[in-house]
Formats: sequence, structure tokens, C-alpha cells
Amino acid sequence: MAPNEDLARVIVVGGGYSGVAVSKLLDQAFEVILIEKNEVFFPD
Repeated sequence: MAPNEDLARVIVVGGGYSGVAVSKLLDQAFEVILIEKNEVFFPD
């Protein structure tokens, strides 16, 4: 994905429930980068 110069960039660290929810909410207004150390998410 090419960076969008018109949008501010937000980096979300952690791809659990909250990280994904925040990323989805901010996606329309910002360029969102989600960082998660695990390849898959396993809820407890």
C-alpha cells in the first residue's frame, strides 16, 4: 500500500480487540499502521 500524503499517519501498537477496533474507527480519517508481534490472534 502506498502512503497517502493527504492523511496524517497513526500507528497502533497491539492487534488485540482494542487495537483492531481503534484501527477500524480511525481508518477513514487517518493512514493507520497496525503493529502486532504475533502472526495470528487467539482470544483467551
